[in-house]
Amino acid sequence: MLKTITISLLTAIIALGSAWDAMAAPKKLKYAVFTPAKEPTFPGVMVPFAKDASKDSGGTIQIDTFPGGSLGKNPRSQLKLALDGVVDMSWIIPSYTPGRFPDNGVFELPGLFRNVHESANTVWRIYKKGMLRGFENVFVVSLFQNHPYYVFTKKKVSTLSDLKGLKIRAAGPVFGASIRAVGATPVGMPAPTIAENISRGIMDGSTLEFNGYYAFRIKDVAPHTLMSSTGTGLFGTASLATVMNKKIFDGLPEKARKSIMKHSGQVTTDNFVKVHDAGNVKLMNITNKNPALHLNRLAAAEQKKFDAKMAMVIDKWAGKNDRRKKLLAAVRAEVRAIRAGK
Repeated sequence: MLKTITISLLTAIIALGSAWDAMAAPKKLKYAVFTPAKEPTFPGVMVPFAKDASKDSGGTIQIDTFPGGSLGKNPRSQLKLALDGVVDMSWIIPSYTPGRFPDNGVFELPGLFRNVHESANTVWRIYKKGMLRGFENVFVVSLFQNHPYYVFTKKKVSTLSDLKGLKIRAAGPVFGASIRAVGATPVGMPAPTIAENISRGIMDGSTLEFNGYYAFRIKDVAPHTLMSSTGTGLFGTASLATVMNKKIFDGLPEKARKSIMKHSGQVTTDNFVKVHDAGNVKLMNITNKNPALHLNRLAAAEQKKFDAKMAMVIDKWAGKNDRRKKLLAAVRAEVRAIRAGK
């Protein structure tokens, strides 16, 4: 009898100790971010997600963020870091892994979106419908598209002919097709290296939006902005995502998984839209007031020429590929729904 009581007591003590350890020591998750801490997405989206998901996990996890490439500076290796378990989640650019995310190119097509509200919500809706390949073995914390891209250049560019022969950074293959359509040469290059390579003369400019223009200090080397006749971006949008190693996610306590799911997805999309829409407007106004920086709009006649060239890019991308046609139609339908407030 005494032996049974002793064993039971020992078992209870061990169980209590294990429970105490679980409460006292949450599992630490490393969130790798290669972009600078001042890039608006980090303080406006990533940090709130990490704090809120940790707080609501019942003490089961602590998500620590590591900006500025402190866990790996190469933007092209971020997905591999998560898949290999070197980090638990990472901020990735899908186009930096050619062939892995074959459907995301649709969002690079020009003229589909007027703003980040439309682009970011559309990609999340399309993903939720299971129409995007490449995300099968990761848990998607967030998936965005940024603001339609402008063109930032060293020299003044105000017409399509001014673009001919220039070397312009392209964020993905469809961006490259759009850049070639206006007579320029696309150059593939991660965002953190744009300013340096423009300064060195390797490129003449870059497609990007105003948040990136300032965050990556491109304004210091490319003072001219080319935008549409109405003041919006000319080209498509780039995919951005935070993904988590699925095995690690699946192995977390239920409270941790529920908390991560609660604060990811649409929540991060709403925060991203809020931060980037306000940031784009603010930085465009700052640019407009800076005598050293110059905003140039295409004239109406030039805009018509540009639109015709971009229509050909879209037609060529879709071609006779039924999957691409279906995807493009779905994207356009979501945009219509968003504009209608649905």
